[in-house]
Amino acid sequence: MFARCAMISILLLCCPLLTRSTLQFTPGSLDGTRLSPDGLTDKQLAIFSWLETLVHQAEGGEWPEIYMTNQTGNLPTQRGMPSLRYSLAFTAYAVAARTLQHTPSHTAPTFDLLSSVFKLMTNEDVWQYWGQKGDCAPFFLTTYCEDHNISMCDLNEMWYGADATRCGDPVYFGNIMYSGHLAHVGALVRMFAPTPAAADEILSF
Repeated sequence: MFARCAMISILLLCCPLLTRSTLQFTPGSLDGTRLSPDGLTDKQLAIFSWLETLVHQAEGGEWPEIYMTNQTGNLPTQRGMPSLRYSLAFTAYAVAARTLQHTPSHTAPTFDLLSSVFKLMTNEDVWQYWGQKGDCAPFFLTTYCEDHNISMCDLNEMWYGADATRCGDPVYFGNIMYSGHLAHVGALVRMFAPTPAAADEILSF
């Protein structure tokens, strides 16, 4: 069974066009999404293929439409759970868990994908919300920031003082919902890297 799962995952990672045409699953259905003792289902393989395709599309310079459709209706605000940082980080966590569970001896494609995710998370589109005037979350801060034209970083400076905050540095202090995920994905990059030098090359930004 392990050999079969490993071969399917290798095909999925190396030949996505082939696997998309041969996997048997029902689009829009929950069938095949439950855990199985027999390894990944075709539905689960298709989901991973889709997640990886989204990452590569963003990496090519075009943010996928599903990444850009969040609860606030546009890309710059980045207030809701579907925000870029979450979509990217959760993809990284899922791919890492899949690899450790199903193909622990075949980690090179996962390192490549995690590296892509980490690079995307350092893109300004992902973290610019932190210093964006008039844009705050959660909901009880939104109106205050809009009325006073201040950012989340400005709020943190008001609360903790300028010594604790460097506006609009998104990782220096306070922005745990970005910096925490960035650190976690970075740790996964180092975990899956073939050498320390390979990890260093990705994590230097």
